[in-house]
Amino acid sequence: MKAIQAQAERQLTVYQKAAESGKVTREAFDAGMVKIMIGTIKNGQLFCKKALAKKIAEEQTKFFNDGIQKAARDVTQNLTNLVKKNGFLR
Repeated sequence: MKAIQAQAERQLTVYQKAAESGKVTREAFDAGMVKIMIGTIKNGQLFCKKALAKKIAEEQTKFFNDGIQKAARDVTQNLTNLVKKNGFLR
């Protein structure tokens, strides 16, 4: 988990430096962040659909328990990146 957090923080730093250097416009940066967020939400929706498609309760529970941490973390990490980018979290 620490490695994942460190990687996400480095990713945000890279995006911030690129935006500040003028290599990427603020609009392009924001659009990229939005696309990443949309992708993680779609992945979360797909995870839910796959879990609900399981017809046996035990299989559904196992699938959910095995995958919910990653599905939720991907969404919350990108939300955190957006919050940091906008200066709401320091």
